[in-house]
Amino acid sequence: MHPSKVVRIIKTLNALDVLGLAFLLFIAFILQIRYHELPCPLCLLQRLGVLAIAFGFLLNVRFKIRPAHYTLSLLAAMLTAAICMRQIFLHVIPGDPGYGLPILGLHLYTWLFLLCVGIILYISIIFSISPQYEYDELSKSNSMQLLTHVAFALVFVLAIFNGISTYLECGIKACPENPVKYEIQFVVSHSTHT
Repeated sequence: MHPSKVVRIIKTLNALDVLGLAFLLFIAFILQIRYHELPCPLCLLQRLGVLAIAFGFLLNVRFKIRPAHYTLSLLAAMLTAAICMRQIFLHVIPGDPGYGLPILGLHLYTWLFLLCVGIILYISIIFSISPQYEYDELSKSNSMQLLTHVAFALVFVLAIFNGISTYLECGIKACPENPVKYEIQFVVSHSTHT
């Protein structure tokens, strides 16, 4: 297979990885807003880890594919898996309901741990495909550029929303271990004219 075709396939896979990770963060936001599931400090670190994993893949999509970009995603996945494991160990005691709503019987941090293990294996396999590093030219197709822009925009918007959400939840001090309300609340007053 020609190296340019390998690069196009790998870049498409990396873009789909970014979109999948962005979807995961979007689901976390839906749970946060719809079900008032405020993220704990470990949850916030896990979200940051997901953004870091996505950023490594995004660098491969936007620029030349490099082992350093995979290494960034790999290290972020390993760190995120460790953070998830810490949270799993906090709730392993029988009778402990865990933190947050379970989805299909598992909590989000358990699902994320399994995903990180999968990402570590995935990167280990995809990292060894050597033709992706040999081809210098970037993919110039319109569909690839559109996919790149959409992936970048989603990661950027989700990073901004995570920052705003964390500020509203914690303010400028350390976040509480078990948050139940936003630290900074907007008061909307309705004025009535009589």
